[in-house]
Amino acid sequence: MSRPTWRVTVTREDGYWVAVVNGLRGGATETRRLDRIEEVVRDLVAWLTDTADDSFDLTWEYRLPAQLAKRVRAFTEKRDGLRRAQEDYDNAARAVVAEARNEAISVRDTGALLGLSYQRVQQIDAAFRGSPRTPAHDSRSGVGTGMSSQVAAKKPARPGAAAKKSAPHDAARATA
Repeated sequence: MSRPTWRVTVTREDGYWVAVVNGLRGGATETRRLDRIEEVVRDLVAWLTDTADDSFDLTWEYRLPAQLAKRVRAFTEKRDGLRRAQEDYDNAARAVVAEARNEAISVRDTGALLGLSYQRVQQIDAAFRGSPRTPAHDSRSGVGTGMSSQVAAKKPARPGAAAKKSAPHDAARATA
């Protein structure tokens, strides 16, 4: 049995976000903050249909001024493209570091080949090998990599060399 889906149209009126649940009598509500709209709409639909607020799906249509809608679309397309590019970058980084390791190329030399610090190469290698993963940031490219920024304590690559750690950086989260 499929879950019912309610279509919600959202507009901005006099400082409020107004949501109308299409096809549901009495299905209109408002809130000052957009980040609360789903909670408010779910409560309303659950109350009007006498169901649990997690027993149905909602689809959203935002009716915004034309120029703003155009800019929001452009932004979300760029954001999604950036996420795809970031995944491609992460995959390429893991693949090249693994291949360099298989060819017995040192992390310092791999870093020189890639324009990365040897510490960053160690982080990528640790992420590839399954070390704990936390958000990371590549200071040269200015892009968060999503790979481990903390290298788990491991044996130094050569006698006398020390494994180093770098502090994680939080990547900004963009939403529309």
